[in-house]
Amino acid sequence: MITAKHWIWRIIITFVAAFSLCGGVFAIEDTCNNVDEFYAIFEENLTQQIESFAIKFTGDADDLHPDGRVNSSYFQRQMSARDADDADNVDFVAYNISTARLSQIDNRYIFNVTYLATHEELAVVEDYVETVIEDFSFEGKDDFLKTKYIYEHVSTNFTYDHTLTQFSAYDGVTTGAMVCQGYALLTSALLWEADVPNRIVTGTSRMQNHAWNIVEIDGAWYNLDSTWDAVDEADKFMDWNYFLKNQADFLGHDSFSFYLTDTYLDDHPFAEESYNFPQMKVFVDEDEVYSLIIRTGMPVALDAVFPENTSKESVTWDMNVEDGISVTEDGLLSADKAARDIMQVSATENNDIIPAKLYIQSVDLTTASPWAFDTITEYYLSQILPPDLCNDFQTGITRSEVALLAVELITQTMEIDDLNMTNEYLDIDNHPYFIQILACSSWGIIGGDSSTTFAPDRVLSREEAAAVLVRVVEYITGELPQAPQATFSDRADISPWATESVDKAAYIGLLQGNDGLFKPQDTMTREEFMVAMNRVYLMHMQTALEEVA
Repeated sequence: MITAKHWIWRIIITFVAAFSLCGGVFAIEDTCNNVDEFYAIFEENLTQQIESFAIKFTGDADDLHPDGRVNSSYFQRQMSARDADDADNVDFVAYNISTARLSQIDNRYIFNVTYLATHEELAVVEDYVETVIEDFSFEGKDDFLKTKYIYEHVSTNFTYDHTLTQFSAYDGVTTGAMVCQGYALLTSALLWEADVPNRIVTGTSRMQNHAWNIVEIDGAWYNLDSTWDAVDEADKFMDWNYFLKNQADFLGHDSFSFYLTDTYLDDHPFAEESYNFPQMKVFVDEDEVYSLIIRTGMPVALDAVFPENTSKESVTWDMNVEDGISVTEDGLLSADKAARDIMQVSATENNDIIPAKLYIQSVDLTTASPWAFDTITEYYLSQILPPDLCNDFQTGITRSEVALLAVELITQTMEIDDLNMTNEYLDIDNHPYFIQILACSSWGIIGGDSSTTFAPDRVLSREEAAAVLVRVVEYITGELPQAPQATFSDRADISPWATESVDKAAYIGLLQGNDGLFKPQDTMTREEFMVAMNRVYLMHMQTALEEVA
């Protein structure tokens, strides 16, 4: 229900006069001599969406901004942090601002403000909020259930606006997309409409300004971030990673100082532990899993932990889309081709239970050549072979893929000290294997194609692959001794810089020729390199066993 005082704007009850300020710019001015009056005037102008106004403060400026900061965002956040916890608080007013400029002339604070949504647009949001809450039929529901329903509604019905142009709740309601400011505003409005106390908090996350909510349940306050748990696109399953968290568990969020004062924290005592809600859990062979990689033709039996008062018959295993991965009603997961999917496990008869979300990837090793299949399967089962490379086995392996495979093997076979990596390459900044490339470069396993480029997508020749493989072995075990010359009939075709590496690779059995030919300039395929890397791994394991013995 709507309170007598509107939760978005208030009835105008004061008369304000216009007068001329410097330079012929007209603005509304009020005079006050204490901080409470200053914020009351500031709030009233923002509520009425006045675009130009001034406040003459005759009190002590140190009381108004004790840390010396004088900017509009300081006053907006301070106004929000000091306001009371009721449905008519100023959060919506404080964060319905698009731009704000502040000029100080002596004891006059002159504001020029633009707003995200007009009164008419806010009325659209209000209608939306009333309709949603009415449809939920919350009568008899506790604050946890109300919060869960609302959080799930916002996180599944709206996607993040990656254009960074849609900031308001109105933008979200009318387009289906918004940034964190819109998520926090809409979540707050819905919660207040359901009579659940909450506030908007701002701070930083991932080195950017960010907004989220806090909510009171049973006398304790918890954090909510519907932005970070929202679906990536329509019809996807949401996350619950930032739902009802205490301060310690709300990772990646740093509140601005306004929300960390003793006064604010005394008024909003955070729970010592995150909220303990019933949640589904998925197990494979008694181990809880959050993501899973399966092979085609190799079904995996999933099991679920059923929260109290939940029967197994009420559990549903839902896939996002049919993409080569399927699951039966009993939780038998299988795949008939390489694919990616997301599963949600939920209890249909208990709406208070949080569903489990499982990321699934399937790989099809049967597409490897018959001569390589068994070895690649063996290497895959050692959990060293990255699933993203388990396809297109007959294509040439690129320099970046070699770096990925090398890092996976090295980091799983030896302890690595902290790396001092600097990027001298101009062509890898946005590459998905950026870290692996720099690691291999710093280890001397595979260097740049030039002094300033790495050429991450260039495929390797067989002689280049021999050099990399030998460097991997030497990095793990130490420098290999000089090897006898390989007896390949096309030895003369091997580049002079690669002959020693080819000799060593052939001598220790990493690479073999075909009909007496090494074919040094031919492309090294993914499966050829993987088979060689498995030989490196087996050599390391054999050495480790001998040392133990």
